[in-house]
Amino acid sequence: MAYSTIDDPTLYFNTVLYTGTGSEQTVSGVNFSPGLTWLKSRSNGQPNVLSDSVRGGNKQLYTADTQAETTYGQYLKSFNSDGFVLGTDSGINQSSQTFVSWNWKAGGSASNNTDGNKTISLSVNTTAGFSVGTYAGTGQDSTIGHGLGAVPDWLMIKNRSSGSRKWQLWHNGLTGTNKYLAIDRSDAELTDSASWDNTAHSNTVWNTYGSGEANQNGENFVCYAWTSIQGFSKFGSYTGNANANGPFIYTGFKPAWIMTKQINGGSSWIVHDNKRDPINTVTEYFTVEENDAAGTLANSYDLCSNGFKVRTSNGDRNSNGDTFAYWAFAESPLVNSEGIPNNAR
Repeated sequence: MAYSTIDDPTLYFNTVLYTGTGSEQTVSGVNFSPGLTWLKSRSNGQPNVLSDSVRGGNKQLYTADTQAETTYGQYLKSFNSDGFVLGTDSGINQSSQTFVSWNWKAGGSASNNTDGNKTISLSVNTTAGFSVGTYAGTGQDSTIGHGLGAVPDWLMIKNRSSGSRKWQLWHNGLTGTNKYLAIDRSDAELTDSASWDNTAHSNTVWNTYGSGEANQNGENFVCYAWTSIQGFSKFGSYTGNANANGPFIYTGFKPAWIMTKQINGGSSWIVHDNKRDPINTVTEYFTVEENDAAGTLANSYDLCSNGFKVRTSNGDRNSNGDTFAYWAFAESPLVNSEGIPNNAR
């Protein structure tokens, strides 16, 4: 019988907590050289900061606004084989304050991918179903390679050149190929036929219309792409019931990180992880479209051996009859490659 071959998901995704020093410091224990690192202050209201290995560690994007890419050496300075080096900025390294980093492993040095009609510089990790790529907009209908070898379940694209352009996200729970989400706002799914060229993505390329948010002529873009990997990652949706005995969502693994978002109404993007809350129920969360410090909500979710259980009637997580998209990465597969089941929390 075949089982997941990713016995240790922390080799491909890992949450690492750290305390700021106010001085340059190296954060270790990631277990790999990150392709994407997402930093957030837990104790203060500071930006969500994204850096990746393709654009360069000293270049930043922010989930809570549409700001263009910045280049600043005192946020994340560089990546190493087991983590990253931080500068002195208080947003990511204020003395005595607490922080979280979420880290994904890509495929090392980027190379040109020409699966579509546009070239993209791409770093791909097919084992973990993740790629990072940069490309130039042309203002023409385009197909763009993602390198995953499977249809992407999650795309996250940002115009690096312009601060007037919102994030554009694809998720497999959206209701059509003319729909998208914007992580910088709490809006429900948005409609634009220019998004994705109203065409389903394939196992080699994703699609964008010439005048869409993801392809303005002469401007530069980054694309983060994921596809579900058995026992490691899963992207889907569930229906809320407004009950503290909420729905159970099967993932096939014990989650390490989950993000949820109501897609048929306005609500916050909610992120929980297993390092800030090592025992159930998880309570500490971030709202990704805001720069707030971490919040707490008692009895949000249980992270179980094979999925997660909603334990709240809170509307941002479980309003009655509404559809919630979820993003999940594993702490451990339900059953490893030797056929041994994991343990519940």
